[in-house]
Amino acid sequence: MLARILFIYAKLNPGVKYVQGMNEILATLYYCFYDSQNPQEYVSESDLFFCFNIVISEVRDSFVRTMDAENSGINGKVKEFDYLLYSIDPQLHNHLTEQGLNP
Repeated sequence: MLARILFIYAKLNPGVKYVQGMNEILATLYYCFYDSQNPQEYVSESDLFFCFNIVISEVRDSFVRTMDAENSGINGKVKEFDYLLYSIDPQLHNHLTEQGLNP
């Protein structure tokens, strides 16, 4: 089911296609839809696809290579994360930097 959703998304969005990491977003959504109390109930593929589209539309620029250098692209998101980590926990930020673990 997940492979079909990613395949259809890629076909409907040729400017984005499939990019590594989309599967993790989709898998998380699937997990949220799955009812462990009633495993016989199936996850609606169409509902999952619809929600995946909504989530990806919010973070789409992170998956478009031409947007990498923009603030809304992946490099901008990494800089934002780095700044947030430094602001919230400078000790952890400094420790990770000393270890050579850049965002």
